[in-house]
Amino acid sequence: MRWVIGGAGIVLMAVKYIQTGDYMPAIILTGLLTMYEIFSRIGRLEIARVPLAFAASYYFFTQSGEFLITGSDSFTILFSTGLALTAFPARYRWGAYISSAGIALIAASLIFIPESVPVYRYRFMLAAIVGFLAVTSILSLFSEKFEFLVSQRFAIGFIAGLAGIYYTELRPILAPGLKSLGDWLIVAGAIYYLAGRLRFEIEEEAEEHDQMDFETLAERAEKEYLENGDPLPLAVLISHTFGKAGVSPLKAEQVLRDLIDPEKTPKYAFGFEKAIIQSRKKKRRLKKLESIKNKMKEAGGEYGD
Repeated sequence: MRWVIGGAGIVLMAVKYIQTGDYMPAIILTGLLTMYEIFSRIGRLEIARVPLAFAASYYFFTQSGEFLITGSDSFTILFSTGLALTAFPARYRWGAYISSAGIALIAASLIFIPESVPVYRYRFMLAAIVGFLAVTSILSLFSEKFEFLVSQRFAIGFIAGLAGIYYTELRPILAPGLKSLGDWLIVAGAIYYLAGRLRFEIEEEAEEHDQMDFETLAERAEKEYLENGDPLPLAVLISHTFGKAGVSPLKAEQVLRDLIDPEKTPKYAFGFEKAIIQSRKKKRRLKKLESIKNKMKEAGGEYGD
């Protein structure tokens, strides 16, 4: 994403050079972005991304007035500061929280978009959408229970966008009764959507099927996979069958890979969020692995035998 934003900025500065003959803005912005990329790849110096991101953003907005017609110091400073904070390295203590605060500042800056900018009418809608990103980011950092919000960002952002267009364009021209109906439909739709995405984990004790014959186990495994989407019984059956047949573990792994999907990181997550989520998942996997090893010992089989 930063390549797209940086490239767009350089293109605008190049257009300015064509119009004015002044090549310095394009050179300075390119230099700042190049330094940002260089320092981002040097571990001990990556903290320099923060001032470089601020400098590049602030310089871009101060030099692109004839294109974006910003003319607002509040917007320029808040947006540039927020963008700089989002570049704060997540590996530092509180780094992820600082990045989330940067998203919140970007949301606040959108309220100060000048009237001359075409999207001025939608400034509150845009601020609300970006503010929602900040809230979901902060909540997911505080608790794993809110990580599901990260994967729902696109859908909820789309709903928020439709709601913003409704309040900006449609609601003012509706009759009072239709206004109330529209308000309730939006609120009810949002609540229904969020409630449908909540998941409560209910642990159930596994039934014992040790005495079942192979055909019954196979039927049960296929039924669980096809009807309930549970690949575990089928994976156990395949592993047991391959083990008895002397099939190598690598061959078994190739077959099971089509059955068991690997864990995925939410698609619409920021870089610092991905680092936090991946770290949490790794810790959970480590606990599960230790539990599996202990259960294998209790069942009479050493791990790796």
